[in-house]
Amino acid sequence: MQDILRNRRLAGIPGFSGALLFFCGDMLFYGHWDAGAGFKEGMHTVLRQASLTRLFIGGLVGPVAACLCIIGFWHVRQNRVPLRPLLGRVVFYALAAMMVAGGAVHALWVPRGLALSMRTR
Repeated sequence: MQDILRNRRLAGIPGFSGALLFFCGDMLFYGHWDAGAGFKEGMHTVLRQASLTRLFIGGLVGPVAACLCIIGFWHVRQNRVPLRPLLGRVVFYALAAMMVAGGAVHALWVPRGLALSMRTR
């Protein structure tokens, strides 16, 4: 029983790591430390000045981060199932589907970023 409880707690670590990895991927894509009002201009500046390697790494981070987040969602499910099994399953599947879409968006941002960077150069 203690091992099961310990595994439930440890499953939250990959989820948190996945969220941080998504943040790092976003910052590699279009991260700049400026006001939100100038986001579009700042994003174009980052795309013009950043290397292609930075853009590709940002895209590759997404699917890995999504997998880690899904493990974290399993952590949420396991801690929710004893109280409301159906709610735990529904929440897990909804969050997992969201992460699959999020990982795909990260991967597909690379061609969009390439197009934007070529257009603005």
